[in-house]
Amino acid sequence: MTIPMIFPDDTSRARRSDPIESHLAADRNDTAGSRRAVLLIMQAYRRQLTDHEIETIHTEAGGHYTGQRLRTARHELVDKGEVVHDGWKLGPSGYRTRLWRLS
Repeated sequence: MTIPMIFPDDTSRARRSDPIESHLAADRNDTAGSRRAVLLIMQAYRRQLTDHEIETIHTEAGGHYTGQRLRTARHELVDKGEVVHDGWKLGPSGYRTRLWRLS
């Protein structure tokens, strides 16, 4: 049986049943910073971008966020209405991938 880990200042980024390490890692996540990084890239390029392109630009600029964190940040921006899906394009693997733009 797993005992839920709940702390007074806990974030919703970890499940109640997750181990303490997951809660500590979630609390260190800079979600606002990763959203800001995605917005800055999209504002600088002023065109539709795929998640892969956002990650590549971020990494080449010396950014430290993982691709997963950037995709999550982009999804959060979609939920907030700041970024919208705007078409499709073939990605590096040859599969169709979504294009995103600022709303």
